[in-house]
Amino acid sequence: MSSGVVSASKHQDEYTEEEYRARLARLPSRIDIEIEIEAYSGHTVGMKRIRVGRRTTAVAVLAPGHTDGQMCVIVPVVHQGKPHKLVVWSGNDNIENAAQYAISADFVQGLAGQEGADAFINTHAYQGAVYSHLRTLKANPSAPNPLLMGRAGVQRHIEIFGNAHRALAQRLIDGTWQAM
Repeated sequence: MSSGVVSASKHQDEYTEEEYRARLARLPSRIDIEIEIEAYSGHTVGMKRIRVGRRTTAVAVLAPGHTDGQMCVIVPVVHQGKPHKLVVWSGNDNIENAAQYAISADFVQGLAGQEGADAFINTHAYQGAVYSHLRTLKANPSAPNPLLMGRAGVQRHIEIFGNAHRALAQRLIDGTWQAM
């Protein structure tokens, strides 16, 4: 197994604002982290906790369906001084993988519930209102954050993804699916 972790010698709250902004300015625009997650025995899904620095733990989740090695993460975030757990999810444009995507959605839903996830973002922003939400937040950073759905909202959101893909998989089986 291999993993890459970016860590700092100081935690964010140990820097002055000027030091922290200077440190952020030096970060590359992209950081690739390689993580190998083994699927649970007899299953196609799995998870692994990864430490980032001294105080932060994220959950990397093997959730195939979008692609064979699809991953999502559950990461701690802070919004307006309050801690939250954010599910970073990827939508599915590959209808042939709908059944597996539904299985992965069920797994992620359960794990998100255990982790207390209360925020959700889809990396396929065009599949929801993410662009609109981000524009709203940029225009008014003190406005309520629409990505903060509460625990029940995150659970329902992932449940909808899973149910939609279960229905799509069934339509592929019974021949009632027609591409638009």
